Amino acid sequence: MTARTYQQKRAALHDAQDYCVDIHNRTIFLHAHITESEDDPGVDYRMSSRLIKNLHLLKNLNEKDPITIHLQSIGGVWHEGMAIYDAIKLSGPHIKIIGHGSISSMGTVIMQAADERVIMPHAEFMVHYGEFSLEGNSVSAKTAIDWNERCNNTMLDIYVDACYKSAGFKGYGKARIKKFLDRRMRMQQEWYLSGDEAVRYGFADEVAS
Repeated sequence: MTARTYQQKRAALHDAQDYCVDIHNRTIFLHAHITESEDDPGVDYRMSSRLIKNLHLLKNLNEKDPITIHLQSIGGVWHEGMAIYDAIKLSGPHIKIIGHGSISSMGTVIMQAADERVIMPHAEFMVHYGEFSLEGNSVSAKTAIDWNERCNNTMLDIYVDACYKSAGFKGYGKARIKKFLDRRMRMQQEWYLSGDEAVRYGFADEVAS
């Protein structure tokens, strides 16, 4: 190995570890910001800003070639997750997302932005309405509740578009799918699916093999 090749490999490793992007292979690693804490911070401003920068970088280098995103997420902040969703959805190049480990909550919404959705064989897929806290007076609390309901409705619409015409919802119209998903999440709180189940209901296109 020449000194130049060694430096190139070292730079590529640095970018993948510190910036979560492999420029040469047009691959992005989308996961929570790594800290000294054992707690996973989930989707936050660091995760969304890094993803947006990396997408723009790869698109500016080459507008046509596909991009692969390796996703692992327990979920997190709604608006930061939607920033990621919009960036992927409107990026331009063909995007494949490969889901690893836990694809939960906001992570399941992000996955629907891809052109191609692949889930690893032993990954878990969990959808739910999530949680939010109330602070301030009754007026601000009502405003927060109203906004949360709007976010829930947006999430349902994204799921419905993904699930429509899937094997698990064969013969269902979009309104019926929406009612089913709403009832399932309100009754079960957290709906866990295996990779095969996620494909059957339309949340993913295939299980990796």
